[in-house]
Amino acid sequence: MKGVSGVTGAGQIFEDVMMSLHVGPAKNTPPRFAVPAGMIQKPVCSVSGSLPNPLCTRTIQEWFEETRVPTKSCTIHRLFQLTTSSGEQVEKVFEILPEEYRLWADEQGLPHPPPDAYPVAARNEHDNQSRLTLVAPSHGQIFKVDPVLRQEYQSIRVLANVSPGISNVRLRVGGDEKPYETGGIWWQLRKGKHTFSLVGIQKGDPVESNEIVITVD
Repeated sequence: MKGVSGVTGAGQIFEDVMMSLHVGPAKNTPPRFAVPAGMIQKPVCSVSGSLPNPLCTRTIQEWFEETRVPTKSCTIHRLFQLTTSSGEQVEKVFEILPEEYRLWADEQGLPHPPPDAYPVAARNEHDNQSRLTLVAPSHGQIFKVDPVLRQEYQSIRVLANVSPGISNVRLRVGGDEKPYETGGIWWQLRKGKHTFSLVGIQKGDPVESNEIVITVD
């Protein structure tokens, strides 16, 4: 198993075993696993797992408990208007992943809207919503200061969702503020209870994010 991940090793074995139990050794036999009572099948966006919006091109059928059927539509697939090199105005759908996946998206070469692109709000109601949301660290999370490791190496990454149109975004921790940078910023751990929030400007008015409180022991 050296160098074998769960996806390439145990995961494939698990799938083979479960499918064998489900179908049985003989072909064209009825499945052995019946759908449990109270389950509902719904189409969802294959990327977000939410209800597909008109821009989602790939959907899958998924099973849900009656009390856990998704109610929100996909916010990842969004329509943007941009100008081509020839000066033509065109519309294009981009997958806008949450901020915590930005580095992964960059590594995978996923396309981003160019700087001059702007969302076509008429096609997607979610684009009308201003959003300034802290997504990491998690509210209530507890961190420990390592007594051996040098302090400058003990930092956590602060990540946020920042909607287009919000500028001058700053991270506020207690009474301190520092500019928030695209892709997140690093905050050095220090003991105590700390409250994180973001502030910014949208159409000349101040906007604030949710608050996240962490504890550092």
